[in-house]
Amino acid sequence: MKFTIRSSMTAIACAMILLVATQIFYMIVVTPAGPDTALRPMTWMIEMAAFTLIAATAMVLAARAGSAPLAWSAISIGGLLNMIQVGMGLAMFPPAAGASEELAALFDTILKGAFFFYFFGKVLFSLAVMTLGSFLLKDKGWRKVVGALAIITGLGGAVLGILAMPTGLDWMMPAGIAGTLASAMLALAILTLRNTVEDK
Repeated sequence: MKFTIRSSMTAIACAMILLVATQIFYMIVVTPAGPDTALRPMTWMIEMAAFTLIAATAMVLAARAGSAPLAWSAISIGGLLNMIQVGMGLAMFPPAAGASEELAALFDTILKGAFFFYFFGKVLFSLAVMTLGSFLLKDKGWRKVVGALAIITGLGGAVLGILAMPTGLDWMMPAGIAGTLASAMLALAILTLRNTVEDK
């Protein structure tokens, strides 16, 4: 498939929408199903694929898109950090949970480390959506509305994510919800900007 700016933006936006869907699915279905459900690793593998696509594609866009290189770089690094945290969940959570009786702090340490990367990634996505939102804010009509909403949700996601990073799980729910909203707005902002960029 030929690499173009617009197709790459579409791929990132679609991957973001998929991630928002998996986050909602995880909270509504996977979490109530318990720690031993096969849905957990299956959901994480889908997220790993989506984050890999985001990280790789945004890295190329940072070099080729011409506009907002820092936003695309933030999206790429955010995708990479989330690849790490998903990998920790897949590879480190099960053995650490099994050793929790003998090493009580081990699983807690790994869990908090994974959430640190999770929140850090959400902060970078939030900063990126604020940047892209500022471009849309200069436009007119519904694009301006999307820009304003992008900046508002991005600010909320960034602030709550930064508060959550050093405190472990104390801010998990509000920071997670704010970060997910920022990710959804990031997808919408990218799709809104898609037709305004020069394709190449």
